[in-house]
Amino acid sequence: MTRTRPTLTAALLVGALLLGVFGVFGFGLFTGVRGAGPARPGPVEPSAPLAPGDPPEPAGAGVSAPASPAPSTDFRLTAGLTDSRRYQQDRILLVTLHNRGAAPVRVERLQLSTGLFTMVPPEAKDTVLAPTGQRLDLPVAYGPPQCSGPSAGRPSPPVALMSVRNAEDTSAAATDLRVSIRGATKLLDLRHALECRQRAAQEAADIGFGSSWKLIGSGRQSRVRSELVVRRRASQQKVTVTEVGGGIIFGVRLLDERDGPAVRLPAGRRRAVAALEISASRCDPHALIESKRTFTFTLYVQLGGAPEVFLPLEATGEGRRLLEESLARCAPR
Repeated sequence: MTRTRPTLTAALLVGALLLGVFGVFGFGLFTGVRGAGPARPGPVEPSAPLAPGDPPEPAGAGVSAPASPAPSTDFRLTAGLTDSRRYQQDRILLVTLHNRGAAPVRVERLQLSTGLFTMVPPEAKDTVLAPTGQRLDLPVAYGPPQCSGPSAGRPSPPVALMSVRNAEDTSAAATDLRVSIRGATKLLDLRHALECRQRAAQEAADIGFGSSWKLIGSGRQSRVRSELVVRRRASQQKVTVTEVGGGIIFGVRLLDERDGPAVRLPAGRRRAVAALEISASRCDPHALIESKRTFTFTLYVQLGGAPEVFLPLEATGEGRRLLEESLARCAPR
């Protein structure tokens, strides 16, 4: 009995000690499981106040995100071609543009490309084309006709070559466009045929004013006399000047009042001459303002049996000086 009590007492002490250890461990273990899950957010500490002059921190600062590309302008332009009597002697046509897009478009450069005519350098423009289909006519120059050679028989479709940019976005870069010109075939064919006939007439004969000029009369009755001279060049066909036309200011009268063409140069002859007289028929301020080519006259010429064509004829040198003097005498004072 004496030996059993200490043993029992020791066993009880060891058991109590183990129970306490396991109890503490188990309580902690169960407590951790119950507390598992998302932690509650802690208190947010207030940000330090900005120092004077410091810029505010932008929203989303510190967040790395791919930058979105800037939207590009969708240029939706259509082009046509038209003629104007105002530019007919200046080798200029009108490109008709429509802006079908939603943004205004600034046209900065324009060039016409067609196999019927030689291309000329692009022209600088600074024109804004409003959206929603507004029409804009821009003059564009073209070069001499291709009357012979490989490209004359196989013309390429006409194209408007343009440099444009979004008129609302000043930082946008210019864009080069090729816009097909629709419905221009007939106009270009007619203009090409006319200019090729004009070239043929110019190559066949040299037609111009003679070297003799004379101012006659006084005051408003003053007139300038000269000659129209036709000199044969390459062609052996007959050359006929059917009419000599004036303009708003000056009128032309042939001194030989015979019926028929102004000048005939039959086949086999080298030269033909017709005397003429030029007078200022109008010299009022309105006429002077409206006259754009005061000293340019119009010849209607026929080569062989081909249709007649018109050719410009400008008075220069002594003839120009005398016409200016005649105009000064006619002008109201």
